[in-house]
Amino acid sequence: MIEATRSNSVKLLANNRSSHLLGAFVLMLGAFVLFFSWLFIDENVWQFNFNVRLLPWIGATAVVLLSPTIYLLYIKEFDIFHPLVHASWSYWFPSFILGGIFIATDFILPFQMDLMSDPETDLIWTYIHVMSGYASMTLGFYLPASRWLGQYTNRRLPKWDWKPNQVLLPATVFLGVGLFFYVSAFFSGVVGFSITDATDVFSALNYLLSFLALEAGFMVAMYIFMSRRITPEHILAFVLILILLLSRLSLGGNRSSFLLIVTLLAMAFVYSGRRWTPTTGAVFAVLAVLAIVGGMIYGTTFRNVKGSEDKIDIEQQIETINRTLDTISRQDTGKVLDEAVINLAERIDGVSSLAVVVSNYERLKPYEASYGLENNIYTDLGASVIPRFLWKNKPLISDVRSYSDLYFNFNGNSYAQTPVGDLLRNFGVIGVPIGMLIVGIFLRVVYSALIENQTVTIGRATVYYLFLASLSYEGFYSMIFVYGVRILAIGFISLSLAELLLIVKDRK
Repeated sequence: MIEATRSNSVKLLANNRSSHLLGAFVLMLGAFVLFFSWLFIDENVWQFNFNVRLLPWIGATAVVLLSPTIYLLYIKEFDIFHPLVHASWSYWFPSFILGGIFIATDFILPFQMDLMSDPETDLIWTYIHVMSGYASMTLGFYLPASRWLGQYTNRRLPKWDWKPNQVLLPATVFLGVGLFFYVSAFFSGVVGFSITDATDVFSALNYLLSFLALEAGFMVAMYIFMSRRITPEHILAFVLILILLLSRLSLGGNRSSFLLIVTLLAMAFVYSGRRWTPTTGAVFAVLAVLAIVGGMIYGTTFRNVKGSEDKIDIEQQIETINRTLDTISRQDTGKVLDEAVINLAERIDGVSSLAVVVSNYERLKPYEASYGLENNIYTDLGASVIPRFLWKNKPLISDVRSYSDLYFNFNGNSYAQTPVGDLLRNFGVIGVPIGMLIVGIFLRVVYSALIENQTVTIGRATVYYLFLASLSYEGFYSMIFVYGVRILAIGFISLSLAELLLIVKDRK
C-alpha cells in the first residue's frame, strides 16, 4: 500500500474525500443565501408566478444530476473535483436547475422563449434530453472498460512526482511563456471580448498555449499548500499568482476570471493533502460567491463600456479597464448588486437556449448546410487533426456565429450550444445517450489515469487541473475531445520539459 505521508505527494483517503462535501455544500449554500437574500428584500418578490407543470421535471433532473454526488458520498469516495461532480455543480445544475427555476418563477423572461413553437412542451422535452444525456455520461463513466483503459494509461504515464520546492523554476518559465501566448491570443481576438481574426492561422494555438500560465499558477498553488512554513520563495509564489490573475482580468475582460483563480486555489488545496474543515469550506464559499458576483459586475460593466467586439490594442484595453473601474465606483452599490444578480440569473440559464434547439432542430435541419453546420461533429473532429497554419483553408471549427444566426436570428452573440443540443442536431434523439456515453468513457479514462486510486502527485494533479479547466459543456460536442486531447498533450509535453529542466539544474 502506498504511503500517504510522503512529503512530495498525498494520498486521497476515503474519509477525507467525504469531508469535501461539507465545503461544497457550503459553497452552494453561500450562492443560495446571496441570491435569496436579495430576493426577499426586492419589492417584486411576491409577484412571481410558478409554472407548476415544469417544476416536477426540474426536480427529476436535479435527482439525476446529483446522483453521482450521493453515490460517491455513500461509498466514501467523494471528491469535489470528480469529473461527474464537477460537471454537475459547475455547469449542469446551475444551468438547468437554477436556470429552470428562474424561468418557472418568471424571475427571468429570456427572449429565447419567443423562438419556441410551444415553450412549456419544449422545455419539458429539453429536461428529458438533459436527463438522458447526463445519465448516459454517468453510465459511460462507470463502465468496466472505462476504468480498465484509465488504469492501463495510468501505468504508462510518468509520475512527475516532484518535491514542492522543485516546481518554482518550471512554473516561472511556464508563466512567462503562457503570458506571452495569452497576449498573442489577445491580439488574435480570441480573448478580450473581441471577434477572432479569421486570417490569423495561429489564433487557436495561441489560446491553447496560454494555458501554460494556468499550469504555472496551479503548480505554484500546490507548492504553497504543501509547504509548512512561509519563506521568501512563497512571496514569489504569491506574486506569480497575482500576475496571473491581473493578466487574465486586464486582457480577458471576462466574468469568469475571478472564479477561475478561486477554483485553481481550491483544487490545489484539495490535492495538496490539506485537511478540508468547516472553516476551509466557509472561506472558499465566501471567495467563490465574491468571485461570482464580482466577476459578473466587472465583466458586464467591461462589455458595456467597450461597447463592441472590435479589436483594440493594449493601450486602449487598459483605458477600457480604467473606465470600467471608474464606472463601477460611481454607481450606487445597491443598484450594482441588483443588476449583478439579474445578470447572473440570465447568464447561468442554459435551459432556454437548449430548448430553442429542441424546438427547431428538425425544422431547421435543411438549412444547416448553407450555414456550414451540417454534420459539424464529423467535420470538427476531422478538421481538428490538422493545424490551421498547415491548412489555411480549413473550415471553421465550432462556428458559433453561424449557429447563433440560424437558431437565434442574431449572429452578434455566442449562444450556448451544449453537447446535448449538438448531438440532437447531428444525430437526432438517439445521438444524445450514445454521444454522452462516449463523453463519460473519456472522462473516466482521464480521471483514472491521473487521480483515481493512486498517490496524487504535483505533476498529475496539474495535468488534471488543465483538463478540467478546458472542459466546457456550453460549446459544441466535438470541442470536449478536441480541446481535451490538445490540453492533455500540452500538459504531457510541458511537464516532460519541466522534468528535463530539473534534471539539467540538478547536474549543475
